[in-house]
Amino acid sequence: MPKAKFHIERKCNICGTTFIAKTLTSVHCCRKCSNAANEV
Repeated sequence: MPKAKFHIERKCNICGTTFIAKTLTSVHCCRKCSNAANEV
């Protein structure tokens, strides 16, 4: 996945933390939240 050349500020779908997305499709702030989303 290509990295964004600009900063995209998003809110994590799991914990609600605001984070800078590393890619255009990022929706989770960290691997812990990503794993939690996959378990649901």
